[in-house]
Amino acid sequence: MPKPAKKTGKKDLITDAAADEPEHSSGDANSEPELSPALAKALEIITEKISGAIDQKLGLREEVEGTDAVAFLQTWIPKFLHLQAKNGRIKIERAHRTLAPKPGAKDRPRPLIVRFHNYGDKQKVLDASRMLSRDGDLQYDDNKVSFSQDFSASVIRRHKEFNAVKQRLREMGARYAMLYPAKLRVSIVNTSKVFETVAAVLQYLDKNAASSNT
Repeated sequence: MPKPAKKTGKKDLITDAAADEPEHSSGDANSEPELSPALAKALEIITEKISGAIDQKLGLREEVEGTDAVAFLQTWIPKFLHLQAKNGRIKIERAHRTLAPKPGAKDRPRPLIVRFHNYGDKQKVLDASRMLSRDGDLQYDDNKVSFSQDFSASVIRRHKEFNAVKQRLREMGARYAMLYPAKLRVSIVNTSKVFETVAAVLQYLDKNAASSNT
């Protein structure tokens, strides 16, 4: 029986994983038609919104789910996160490990990609995991467990662009959070602002530092 989430003293766990992108040959009769930049961008945004609405990435040790990941997770998730669910089950459409090679016993496990039946359940899971992990990492069978939203490769790349400025914010003692799809909310003292680019964040920090020194 799954044990409820427990915590360790570790904090600030952030995990990123790039999605595999299929290759298309221009000489293949079955390849996708070439899209204009504007149409390609619009399609990317739609795909990200659909994926972000109901997909979630779960870090859980290899093989814990057995041969039926959906059946395992439908009952394990609500028990682990102390969630109220009808008949103790949360509705999941499908679940699978990422397609990377199976890691060794001491290597980092492949994330489980979980598709929920509806957005509300996914959001409850994310909210509950954030609440329970405020004081440290979640643990299951003495292994760290993390829940995160599943993003496309392009969104992950945009997230990583903020890594350097996040380091600066940590050194300042400022609070920050990534917002969907790739915006950074920065909170300094009692003021919070949302930025879409690294340049905008840096400009704000430099301006804030200058005003503090005057």
